[in-house]
Amino acid sequence: MILAIAQRELRSLFLSPLAWAVLALHQIVLGWIFLRVVEHFIGLEAAKRATGITLELSLNLFSFAAVLGLFTIPPLAARLFSEDLRSGSYRLLRSAPVSLGAILLGKYLGLCTLLGLVSLLPLLMGLGLLIAAPLDGGLLASAGLGLLLLNLCFAAAATFASTLTHQPAAAATAGYGLLLLLSVVSQTARLGEGEYVGLFQWLSWNEHLLPFLLGLVRASDLFYFLGGTLLFLWLALRQLENRDLR
Repeated sequence: MILAIAQRELRSLFLSPLAWAVLALHQIVLGWIFLRVVEHFIGLEAAKRATGITLELSLNLFSFAAVLGLFTIPPLAARLFSEDLRSGSYRLLRSAPVSLGAILLGKYLGLCTLLGLVSLLPLLMGLGLLIAAPLDGGLLASAGLGLLLLNLCFAAAATFASTLTHQPAAAATAGYGLLLLLSVVSQTARLGEGEYVGLFQWLSWNEHLLPFLLGLVRASDLFYFLGGTLLFLWLALRQLENRDLR
């Protein structure tokens, strides 16, 4: 039943122009960044190349893909539940013999399938250079894994935001606010010193994506992204359960 709901959600996403617009935006912007990085690297003399082409792609292409995800995932996730709540189809879905958790996971997996395709774009661009230059496959794999985990965490947070209201625009706004908070929370370290400064830095996704872009797969970063994903999905489930009790 979870897979059936995921297929239905994925089909619904691709029937809307938003999913195609997101894919096109990622392809165009990342393609431009890719060409700029390669052009800049080729234009440098060998003695001035402080890093290899793989690291240049990882730090520029994948980091920019993460920023794109920050701005494109909330609108995609906003309609998962808020649109159903607004149209009344959520009640029809709840009348089916399927658990609330299965509905949540099915809708989330449908969105994650699309995001998996989006996350592959920078990786495929990087692998396209294999015919012309030696690449660090491990570094590309690490960067690709970090980007995928980040997008899945973003999707879980935005899914939780979509359960808060029956207005898709308001849900997208709430998703933006939540993700932007996780983006700037580390900046509180500049405001002073204290025992909570390290915690605020740890809560920022930027601090955990960078090691992946440098080729480091650490247990603490895996815990952050996987734990954050599970936390937001649990919050979404609790919100839906509370809504059913009203």
